[in-house]
Amino acid sequence: MTTVRRQLFTFAFILSAATAPALQWIPDRPDEAAPPSASRASDETTSEVIPPFDWVESLDKALERARERGKPVLIEFHVTYHGWCRMFDEKTLSEPAIVRLSGKFVCVRINGNDAPDLARKYGVKSYPTIVFLNAKGEVIDRQIGLIAPRPFETQMKEIAAGREPEKEFRALVESNPRDFRSLVLLGIGWLRREEWDKATEAYEKALAVGPGLDVKAAQEVVYSLCPLYDLRGKPEKAERLLLELMRAPSADRAKVHDLLGHTYVSLKRFDDAIWHFRAERDLATDQKQREMLERLIEKINEARNQK
Repeated sequence: MTTVRRQLFTFAFILSAATAPALQWIPDRPDEAAPPSASRASDETTSEVIPPFDWVESLDKALERARERGKPVLIEFHVTYHGWCRMFDEKTLSEPAIVRLSGKFVCVRINGNDAPDLARKYGVKSYPTIVFLNAKGEVIDRQIGLIAPRPFETQMKEIAAGREPEKEFRALVESNPRDFRSLVLLGIGWLRREEWDKATEAYEKALAVGPGLDVKAAQEVVYSLCPLYDLRGKPEKAERLLLELMRAPSADRAKVHDLLGHTYVSLKRFDDAIWHFRAERDLATDQKQREMLERLIEKINEARNQK
């Protein structure tokens, strides 16, 4: 795979992932001007200066402090000079509400390259990854990739209040669910663990069961499932689902065009990809989104010229 095509695939997959409601990744440019760092975070309404994250120097010390104080542990697995890790720090961890909530946790940062055994132990496959532990050192929840501040704030609040989603997920797995809602939750859980095959299976079962009259819920499953087909080398399946969905009056046209564009990139049908990204661009009302799509179209043209 050429360098340009590799970059194109990475860019396209990140944008696709951003459309999946289960992932909640931020599709912003890595080179955008950064907001204030955590050390300078402040509440816009009160101008309150909020202390930065109190990072503990090692996991052993973090667990020791967690036992002493009865707090959960927040581990940020990252790698140095990684664009998405930097964006997570700058766009999410710097938010005043997140920084304030960090006081309810014992926080530690671990470089995955320096501690591969720990990364392997906690099932880290990509960066950034957040792993939450209880005071006993047991995993209670996790988050992969770039998550926006508001859903991450909600997740932190729930864990600080004593919720342990990992136990809920394991109980769900053991229950072998067969209803639509539980299968969707199962798919989301496997996505968070980067178990792509299991997530795909859960979403496929959910579609087979059907959501009853909630057509929108089924469409959201399709939006999450199609990037998985792409990731697993089965873009033809994504194409079939999306072309069928395109005929539905209630479908999100921009989202379907976006996913079809990525699917045709995987199929190396670059003219079709460009057509759908242009259609998405024409529907976009946000100038930033339009500019991002223009850059993506330029990259596709580069890949087409190298074909």
